[in-house]
Amino acid sequence: MLAIATIPLPVGGFTGCICSVLYRGREYRLATYRGAKIEKWSPSGAVIRQGQYRLEVELLNERRQALRAPVEGRMERTIHESLCAEVRYRFWHGDHLLFQHTDSSASFEYSSAD
Repeated sequence: MLAIATIPLPVGGFTGCICSVLYRGREYRLATYRGAKIEKWSPSGAVIRQGQYRLEVELLNERRQALRAPVEGRMERTIHESLCAEVRYRFWHGDHLLFQHTDSSASFEYSSAD
C-alpha cells in the first residue's frame, strides 16, 4: 500500500507519503514522518526512498475513470482512478532488488496537486 498526498496547511503545506510493504513476514513502513522522500510522483507511478530502501511503482495498464473532487468546497479538481490496473512494484535495499511483483488487479489513483 502506498499513499501520496499534498497536505494543505494554513501556512504552506507539504506533500507526504505513507507506505507499507509486507515482505517475507516483515512489514517495512516508509513514511514522511520516518524520513521518506518522494523522488517521483506522476500519473505513471511513483518512487519513494527511505534510507537504503526504495519502492518503485509503475503503472503498466489502466482503465481509468475521471472523478470530480473538492477544492475549498467546490468540485473543481479531477482525480483519475482505476480500480483494475496493472501495476509493477519493485522494492530495493541499496542496489539489491528484494522483490519485483506485477499485479493485474491493483487499484491506482492519481490527482495533481493543483
